[in-house]
Amino acid sequence: MNLRITPSLVQELKSPLGRLETDMSVAGGRLITVGDVVTLNAIKAGKKVWVAVCDGRAMRRAFTEEGEIKAHKWGRTERVKNEAGTITEEAVHAITAALQRKTTTLIEVDGEEDLLALPCIRNAPDGATVIYGQPEKGIVYVTVNEEAKNHAQQIMNLMEAI
Repeated sequence: MNLRITPSLVQELKSPLGRLETDMSVAGGRLITVGDVVTLNAIKAGKKVWVAVCDGRAMRRAFTEEGEIKAHKWGRTERVKNEAGTITEEAVHAITAALQRKTTTLIEVDGEEDLLALPCIRNAPDGATVIYGQPEKGIVYVTVNEEAKNHAQQIMNLMEAI
C-alpha cells in the first residue's frame, strides 16, 4: 500500500524524530542514512554506511556531489520510485530487503526520499542508527529501538492510503 502525507502531519514531521546534532562524529554502529548531504558527509567522515537512501537532491535542488555518493563502493545499488510526500510500497520493499542484507546498499530514489526515514526506522534492527538532515539545523540521529519503531509506525498509520 502506498501512503501520502496529510496536511496535519506536515507540522508534526518538522520536529526531529530523534536527537539533533551538528556533527557526524557521534554516528556509529549499523548506520542508515536518508538524504544526499548526510550520506556524503558520513562517507567523507569515514563512517561505514550500511544503507543509504538518496534522491540526487538537497533542499529541493540538484545535488552537485551526487557522483561522489554513486562512486562509493556499494555492495548493491537499487533504484525505486517514490513521489514527493509519499512512501511507496516499492521503496519500503527495497529498504526492507536492504536491511536484511549483510552488504552495503545504495537506494537511489526517483522522486523524493524525505519520508523514507520512517520505514527505515520501523524496519531497522534494534541498535541501528538512522540519520537524516534537518534543514538549516543539523543532523537527526535516531537510535532504533521499540519506542522509535512504534513512533515511526504511528506516523505511518496516520498517513493517507493511496
